[in-house]
Amino acid sequence: MPLTAQPRWSALAHPQPLTLLQDLAAALSAAGVTYCQWKGGFKQERWAQGVGDVDLLVERRSGARFVSVLSDLGFKLSVPPAEQQLPGVQSYLGLDPATQRLVHVHVYYRLLIGSYWRTTYRVPLERVVLESTRPSDVFPTPAAELDLLLFVLRQVQRFGLRDALRPPRWLAGIQAELAYLVGSADGERLREQLARHLPTVDADFFERALASLAPDAPVWQRPLLRRELHRRFRAHARAPLPLARLTVLVREIVTLRGRLGAGLSSKHLAAGGAVIALAGADGAGKSTCARELVAWLAPHFRTAHAHLGKPPRSLATLFVGGALKAAQLIERWVPAPATYLDQLRGVATAWDRYRLYEKVRRVVRDGALAVCERYPIREDSLFAGPRIARDLPPGPPSAVTRLLMRIERRYYQQMVPPDLLVVLRVDAVTAVRRKTTEPADYVRERARASGAIDWAQTNAHVVDAARPLADVLAELKAYIWAEV
Repeated sequence: MPLTAQPRWSALAHPQPLTLLQDLAAALSAAGVTYCQWKGGFKQERWAQGVGDVDLLVERRSGARFVSVLSDLGFKLSVPPAEQQLPGVQSYLGLDPATQRLVHVHVYYRLLIGSYWRTTYRVPLERVVLESTRPSDVFPTPAAELDLLLFVLRQVQRFGLRDALRPPRWLAGIQAELAYLVGSADGERLREQLARHLPTVDADFFERALASLAPDAPVWQRPLLRRELHRRFRAHARAPLPLARLTVLVREIVTLRGRLGAGLSSKHLAAGGAVIALAGADGAGKSTCARELVAWLAPHFRTAHAHLGKPPRSLATLFVGGALKAAQLIERWVPAPATYLDQLRGVATAWDRYRLYEKVRRVVRDGALAVCERYPIREDSLFAGPRIARDLPPGPPSAVTRLLMRIERRYYQQMVPPDLLVVLRVDAVTAVRRKTTEPADYVRERARASGAIDWAQTNAHVVDAARPLADVLAELKAYIWAEV
């Protein structure tokens, strides 16, 4: 595929970019930030709609202003595990108000090619690339010649030993972008740029690297070019941490090479994790909203989902439950003290909830966002709280009952309030219509009890859950993103 001067292609038609991206481009321009979108510009139909990353190269001197603009627009810093971190590279995510999509901006202060689990290389052309920028539909982009150069180097870096046997699978997917870049670049100008700014890459090597990207190029040449690239950029190479390679290998095994759980992220917000509790009556949509919120967050952050109203039962709980059923069966013919066993089951349930609470707190301590249903809250204790005292018959309790009450209450007292509390409020009629798996009177009574709770003295955010699901989720996402 020889590189010759060719006429530029006409501008491609793209859908309207997300409002957040348009606001970001306008704010960066107003703040005088020196930056450009150094890769991925050809795939505007993806990143402009919030699918994939927006890769921006930012001048170091503009870094403070750039971060200030991101903060003003509600972007938040996302931190990968230590073995995945690359010096000079950061990730920010922002919420597009119209679509509730989380937009990922990948920020580079140095031009790096390669992924964290492989050797990465710095291409020392930051100043040249930023000085060459030209206007585009959304973000400025490098000159066509530099765009093509960086694209070719990134693709050659992807070659491996197995590519000596067959063409890599990704090769067919880059042909349209490659043809566009070749058609946009001026060959003579590119050779001048190489000779002046990047003598590590001479014209001969670049021509061979470009030719290797043709589908019919000799396969045996590709690993050799990858090795030559390493030799030429050895002074700018950074080997991955051993743990990085191990984590990628384990993930490929566990997910069957991406077929299972491929969309889960290991990153966390720089501000740390948080417990997000959803409260409300039966039929308010807690489970549905919890699933939607986890699906929204999990591709970008470590996320957990826990239902503390139905915690995994321990062996002790199973034993007490079995003994209680046996006692209740015997009571049909012979009086038996099943009451104490029922109270003991309340203690066992409190223990199970506390065990699950500890697990939730541990993952949040490590940076995860945990979406919880039926989180024990003092105001909402009817649904997940101490029940022995509530179920006592008239009269003073026995010494055994008082002991069990203290133990049960102690477990719930140790559970501190969630970081964010969202109450899904729904009227009794709507609750009965939605919750068809429970008796109507039972659902109606619990909806009335939930509606009678005064949340004004708490930090709860009350949401009208009788509205359509899309409206409820939009309010939930906006509130959660503003608070985490």
